Amino acid sequence: MARYGWLAVNLTVASFMLYGIGLLCSHWTAFNLAANLRIRLVRRLGELPLGFHTANPSGKLRKIIEKNADNTENFIAHQLPDLAQAIVTPVAFLASMFYFDWKLALICLLPIAAGFAFLR
Repeated sequence: MARYGWLAVNLTVASFMLYGIGLLCSHWTAFNLAANLRIRLVRRLGELPLGFHTANPSGKLRKIIEKNADNTENFIAHQLPDLAQAIVTPVAFLASMFYFDWKLALICLLPIAAGFAFLR
């Protein structure tokens, strides 16, 4: 029993470390992507005809570029890791339950199924 307890502690620490590394990588990717997106959009604006710039004020264009780059950064840095965690957590829970005792895992699935049934 002590072995299973230490295994749970070690796996919990490993999951927090993996989540932290995942957040670090996602933030790094998101910041680089947002910066590259801004650069490419500004370069593209430089290629447009002058009539486009007279019809659209620079403040409006800057606001659109910043807002869209920030939305992209927010999704990749925050929402994507949370989505991955929301998918992995139930799968890991079921795998660990069936690893320890398949009979107890089936019994534990009953309240989960009942909860989903009451959500309707």
